[in-house]
Amino acid sequence: MSSVPSQSIKQEPVGEQIKDTLRLAAPVFMSRIGVMALQVVDTAMVGHVAAAELAYLGIGLPPSYWLLMLGMGLLMGAGILTAQANGAGRRKEVGIIWVSAMKHGLIFSVICLILSYFGGDLLLYSGQQPDISAGAGKIMVAFAWGMPAIMISAATGAVMEGIKRPNIAMYMMFLANIVNIGFNWVLVYGNLGFDPMGAEGAMYGSSAARWLSSALFLYVFFKMNDRAAYGLVNLGQIAKSEMAAMGKKIRRIGIPLSVANALEMMAFIAEAAMAGFMGKASLAAFQIVVNVASFFMMGGIGIAAATSVRVGNAVGKGDRQGQWTAGAIGVGCAFVLCGTLGILVFANAAGLIAIFTSDAEIAQLTIGALLVFGSFFAFNSINMVAVTGQRTLGIVWLPLIVGLCTTWVIGFPLAYYLAFSKEMGITGLWLGFSVGAQFSMIFNLWRFHRVAKSRVKAY
Repeated sequence: MSSVPSQSIKQEPVGEQIKDTLRLAAPVFMSRIGVMALQVVDTAMVGHVAAAELAYLGIGLPPSYWLLMLGMGLLMGAGILTAQANGAGRRKEVGIIWVSAMKHGLIFSVICLILSYFGGDLLLYSGQQPDISAGAGKIMVAFAWGMPAIMISAATGAVMEGIKRPNIAMYMMFLANIVNIGFNWVLVYGNLGFDPMGAEGAMYGSSAARWLSSALFLYVFFKMNDRAAYGLVNLGQIAKSEMAAMGKKIRRIGIPLSVANALEMMAFIAEAAMAGFMGKASLAAFQIVVNVASFFMMGGIGIAAATSVRVGNAVGKGDRQGQWTAGAIGVGCAFVLCGTLGILVFANAAGLIAIFTSDAEIAQLTIGALLVFGSFFAFNSINMVAVTGQRTLGIVWLPLIVGLCTTWVIGFPLAYYLAFSKEMGITGLWLGFSVGAQFSMIFNLWRFHRVAKSRVKAY
């Protein structure tokens, strides 16, 4: 593997590289927004039934999403491996990567489905009221029936992103959202002869929508004219030794990412718990900031995913200069694009808050935290790009350890101090964790720069 191939990414015009990054990032951004939209629609439609149904969602969804994040982390390696294989010209490996990712995802989803049937009992043992435990347990089961479809779409989508075809996943999520509204209308409210099922019906509707979109995704996937070139034919004839070797690679990348996702969810739960100690108004304000932040952060996630593909292509080519350049372009795009979005949040904070509430007390509590998010948004997005770039270069555990330290050793104590000792409320929470994240950003940016400049290492 040569360190400087004949046509390095670095030799491409900067404008073309920026276009390539944004062309990959935009569909990823839209597909992630689609994932969020499913939950928003479910919550909105269930909210018109009864408060108890919303409570079932509020208790049943967090553990379901925690398991989902574990599975998504496990499959993230498929995109990295695909990008590297595609860049190296080993396109036929894509079929092996896809089959291995599918097997891991489906096995994981079956485990989740089995565990979900014990969810209600676990909630009851944790101290939840019997009626809430029973209702939330049904939510977990209904959600879990859609988990295999989510894993199918995740594995297929990761491979499609790796070969620079992310648009299909975006279209599938758009379809899922349209269908989900129809299923919810039938199952949540009890139309067309069905009994009203409330929150449970919303989850079964979402699961059905996910199965429909994943089936169509597979149909389109296997209708690609060049599927043979990517090894997506005769998949049953893949040697066991090849499958075993690929499985090790996927687990080597995926297990640390699953752990990282789990720890991030735990940090979020801890932050929400601290907001809850401040009262209902503060918790409502915290949730508003989370909703706004989640939407805008999809821009950073899209750029990070696009950067991962471009860095992976360079790694596959043995292009040491190109892998650094691809990362630098990603960092630049994150700074400019997400910085602009952060300014928009900063300038329109009051208007954004008005979308969610007209309560003056909640709005007053929200404004400071939202301004903190807008101020740090670009830097948090740069951190995502730097972390993703490192993972693509073969460094998976170090970013996790750094994130763990900066979150729990710096961010958590500082957030607690500012929120309670300095009486800054949820503004202090967001400021504390944001400051902690900046230490992570500085280290990860330095580490990516150093490693990308010094070596080329494919999985």
